[in-house]
Amino acid sequence: GTGKTSLAKELWRLFPKDVMTVDGCPVQDDPFSVFDKDHHARAPCCPSCESRFGAGDRREFDPSQVDPSSVPVARTRLREGYGLARVQGSAEVFPDNLTGVFNLHKLEEIGDPTSPLVLEPGKLLQANRGLLLVDEVGKLPLGTQNVLLQALQEGIVTPAKSRETFPAGFVAVTTSNLRDLDAINEPLNDRLTNIYVD
Repeated sequence: GTGKTSLAKELWRLFPKDVMTVDGCPVQDDPFSVFDKDHHARAPCCPSCESRFGAGDRREFDPSQVDPSSVPVARTRLREGYGLARVQGSAEVFPDNLTGVFNLHKLEEIGDPTSPLVLEPGKLLQANRGLLLVDEVGKLPLGTQNVLLQALQEGIVTPAKSRETFPAGFVAVTTSNLRDLDAINEPLNDRLTNIYVD
């Protein structure tokens, strides 16, 4: 009743929404992460882009070997599910809701674990390069809070049933009532700036 959620939504209205992405990337990779070694070191591209643009073994992916003209670039407008994700805190939000999953049925059908069609992105991957809104963060189960904490610390997410890690760089905006502050994992709370609304 103090307008916390409205304030969080207003931040999305002000958020810059036009970005350049790798066309066809399931998590809106920045094209520079594919072909610029310094940029890749700070913000690696996803396994799908490594497989698509790398020469041979993905474990040896070298962005300096990628011809920039071979990377299709698209101007993308961030929107719900593609740069904006919302999570309503409750006991029913499991870690998989945040990480996403590898669809094993699709993997069996397609046969390529790096295909973007195999990944079902969770909320953290949907928010990549944009904004994650978590309403009532203190109501999330501890395991789900830990997944959020890891993404904020490391900027990566490992979907369920997968060994692949994907980039998850986003701005997180969370809300909580004062009575639920003790339910927020202390390391997670340490990574959040607290603004109190009377």
